Amino acid sequence: MVVLDLFSGAGGLSEGFFRVNSTFVAHIESDKYACETLKTRTSYWKLKKIII
Repeated sequence: MVVLDLFSGAGGLSEGFFRVNSTFVAHIESDKYACETLKTRTSYWKLKKIII
């Protein structure tokens, strides 16, 4: 499934989509700290795919 995450926040809904191996087109969020959390979580899931 391809996902465009609008008004993402810190990525709670994105976590569910990551768990079912969805492909993200983009995350849209204006809060600086929420964006940093999204970057961290996205990196985690990308690394997890490589390692496992």
